[in-house]
Amino acid sequence: LYCNRTNINIFYILQRERERDRRNTQIYLKMTSNTATSNAVGTNTTTTTNVIAALVTVAAAAAVILMIRKNKKKKSSLKRSWSFTANTMRTGVFPSSVNAPATIINIGVYFEKEVPSDDEFIKNVIVKLLQYDDRFSMIPTDGGIRLPTKPYRAKDLLRTIVSKEEHETVIMKIIMNDEFEKDRELPWWEIVVLRGHKMCLLRFHHSIGDGLSLVKVFDGIIQTTSSNRVESKVTAALMKRKMVMPSIPSMLQSTWDVLTLGVSQHDATTRFHPKQTKFKYSGSRKIVFFPKVSLSYIKELKSKSDSSVNDILTYAISQMIYNYNTSTQPSNTNQYQCRALLPMSLPRSSSSTLTNHFSMVSADISACRSFKTRKERLQDIVQTTTKLKSSPTAYIQLWFQNNLLSKLPAFLGKQTAFDIFSRHSLVLTNVPGPETKCHLANHTFDRLELFFLNVVPQIDLLSYAGTLYGNIIYDPIELKEGDTLFPQLYAKALVDLSRELDVEPPEHLVKLAASYE
Repeated sequence: LYCNRTNINIFYILQRERERDRRNTQIYLKMTSNTATSNAVGTNTTTTTNVIAALVTVAAAAAVILMIRKNKKKKSSLKRSWSFTANTMRTGVFPSSVNAPATIINIGVYFEKEVPSDDEFIKNVIVKLLQYDDRFSMIPTDGGIRLPTKPYRAKDLLRTIVSKEEHETVIMKIIMNDEFEKDRELPWWEIVVLRGHKMCLLRFHHSIGDGLSLVKVFDGIIQTTSSNRVESKVTAALMKRKMVMPSIPSMLQSTWDVLTLGVSQHDATTRFHPKQTKFKYSGSRKIVFFPKVSLSYIKELKSKSDSSVNDILTYAISQMIYNYNTSTQPSNTNQYQCRALLPMSLPRSSSSTLTNHFSMVSADISACRSFKTRKERLQDIVQTTTKLKSSPTAYIQLWFQNNLLSKLPAFLGKQTAFDIFSRHSLVLTNVPGPETKCHLANHTFDRLELFFLNVVPQIDLLSYAGTLYGNIIYDPIELKEGDTLFPQLYAKALVDLSRELDVEPPEHLVKLAASYE
């Protein structure tokens, strides 16, 4: 692979090897021809001998030609095959009737002062990614990734959008409308620059890798403000984590849960999860940002409640949904369930290899249940997350994906995904980012957001430099007043818990919560 700042010529090595094969072929044919002629003249052989010599020459030439063709075939063969999960992401998770959007992970990087120039993006980001892994430089196709049929330039993976619209509107237009076409003769990723909003979107198709893989990649292209390489402590811990050998009853229960998830009871019909006549992506989506929160504040709540940061955030989402459901009418639906699908990345053998080594785990976040206190709701969630941490469900789910679903016809795998997602209320992710401010292309960024378009409402939470950011992408036709209520109810959930735990809540949360009351 030959790269410079503005061009990429991936045919360099291939052309050199083809030229070498051509020269070797000419030399070989010349040698065999001279040998045959010399033998015929020097020994005054018969006509039969001449014929044999000619046949040997032709056979040798044919062997060389076959060798070259075989070599050419090898050169044009796939450079890396798909895993079952990666190929599912490439071809589509759901049946075509769902009309699901493409599985593209979008990372929003908000710069402190100015956005890097095109040359800075190319030199410090694009070239690094092209050299990182074949999935960043080659073309996805049936069976795996291949070399492109024509050269492309590094700047082809960079585009700029100029718009005076609100940045939320621009972001939604990009992630809803700009998918990577299957006949695109470029890798399935890009950088989209919004200079008017001092931000950029790093867009990666999910077939390239899962969240943990891309976090590792992101760490590799950014630097701390003191020019040190970034290495996420949480990511390193996940890489080294090993599954504790579960008990036999636990394995049997997890196996049963995995096998029956697609035929389990549907989540309760509520304001947040309205009844659908047909599970289908409507094409209508809106993004709403939650108020940013200091991570030290979340950790103080964690310390006072004997829980984890993830427990506090899951509680906030649970309480927000409960309040949203009961904002129009009281609810006594304690027997109903409201489950979230949690993407869980699992340890992998190599931290540098891009892979989709994850599974979706189901968890009832108790958003349809009422509790006397906020602390009771939190403790109920702690019990749920503690059980998940010690459960082999995620590993068993991944095993079934790779060893059972992968052997079945594709439509059965898509139908299984349909059956599982249609029974759940949302997808919830929580990603730990860098702990200090960092540079991208030599420019400091002060905010990070994660955006993912899904068939069900998607909530993405991400911490960066001591601050927690988050957003929800949902269907505004189904979830009325979400743009007003979700930020207010998220703030109210945290403020109410703070008062019960005797923790001083941030003033901006108090004001936002009061606007609902």
